[in-house]
Amino acid sequence: DLLKWEVIRWGHSAGFRLYDLAGVVPDPETADSKNRGIYQFKSKWGGRKVCFPSYSKSYKPSRHRLLEIGKKVLRTLRGRG
Repeated sequence: DLLKWEVIRWGHSAGFRLYDLAGVVPDPETADSKNRGIYQFKSKWGGRKVCFPSYSKSYKPSRHRLLEIGKKVLRTLRGRG
């Protein structure tokens, strides 16, 4: 809790308005005890839950490998290899 509080204090003094703790189970009442605890921990900081959609795309293993190689090549070309 102390670490979280220090981050909040630092962010406030630096002019930040939001601190995103991210990632809770959408319906804590149906979650297991671990996820209910995470939700309660995050709730006590006075924030609010914001829901937004997320999407992902799955590829066949061969296509996925090709995309990973392409990303690595791009990072190398951009000097972030």
